[in-house]
Amino acid sequence: MHPPENERPSRRPAQKKEYWCETNENIKWFEIAAQHVLHEMTHLDSAGKQAGYPEVTDDQVTSHGTEDVSSKNYISNARKLAEKWQKNEASCEAKKEMPPYRNADSIAMAALGKYESTQNFGYIKG
Repeated sequence: MHPPENERPSRRPAQKKEYWCETNENIKWFEIAAQHVLHEMTHLDSAGKQAGYPEVTDDQVTSHGTEDVSSKNYISNARKLAEKWQKNEASCEAKKEMPPYRNADSIAMAALGKYESTQNFGYIKG
């Protein structure tokens, strides 16, 4: 799917850098759906891990916080998550490490690259 010619991001003035999260921007012009989902799942896993959710493996994918929340005390849970998140931020800064949720694009693209390397793209090679 392509945007109209006069709205294609590549046709805009070079001095403006486009981001999909800006007003009136459409993410489908910038990313493929799989990359976007994997990017957001990186944030979800990092948040779930910091909140102390157990590790869950489903279909050979390990993550934290992807199961349904059974508690009705959402406000308290949100505060606990914020507290743990801030502690993790300080820990990463002290170790000069990048928190995983800040590297979501690299992780998502690595996962897509790994998946694509397992596919048979013989029809492309000829």
